[in-house]
Amino acid sequence: MTLIRQAAGLAVGLVLGMLAAPVAATAATGTFDAVSLNQVADGYSFTNNPVDANGTNGIVAVRDFVGFEVQASTSGAVTGATMTLRKPSCWVWDATVDQNLTFSLNGGQTTGSVAHPDADTVVVTWTQAANGVVLTQPFRVQAGEGCADGSTWTPELTYSDDSGTQTRTLAPVTVRSVASADLSIQTVGAPAIIANHWFAGPEFGPGGAGPALEQRWDIRL
Repeated sequence: MTLIRQAAGLAVGLVLGMLAAPVAATAATGTFDAVSLNQVADGYSFTNNPVDANGTNGIVAVRDFVGFEVQASTSGAVTGATMTLRKPSCWVWDATVDQNLTFSLNGGQTTGSVAHPDADTVVVTWTQAANGVVLTQPFRVQAGEGCADGSTWTPELTYSDDSGTQTRTLAPVTVRSVASADLSIQTVGAPAIIANHWFAGPEFGPGGAGPALEQRWDIRL
């Protein structure tokens, strides 16, 4: 499985994070030179999509995905760093999150291990060899059907190394959905054939009146 693109024979660690509170972790050793959270696309499906025209407009349709990648660089080795990402409850982790943030490079000197402390949080424990750059393959999060039209998510990556905890924040993504229609139509018409039954009685008038057949259609969309 291809998980990481590696440059300069190095590796780096990190995790994404949008946290209500920091996630507890063992103390890291070593410091990253740089860490970034990059948005690859805010949407992938645009055919017959009336609410999202492209993947760079800050909009994602319900049931579509937002893609991210993480890049980190080091001069010295980093051990036991953590990267944390927290999503809104209506969003859904894609399988690529676990697949592409779990890795082993440099004969095991550079590793990523994913944990889910709760349904909305991903924590990656990251160890990286010195003198290199690691860029993860894109991983995706889906705007679930429970996300309200117009709701927003501001993705954040929180990472902790020997220097402390820092945050990388991206621009908000707005969820859009097609407004549902609830149209009810009722129509009553004359019979398609001539009625051959007539009612007699005072309520119908002398000699009977009114057809015994009636057509009725109910249409609901």
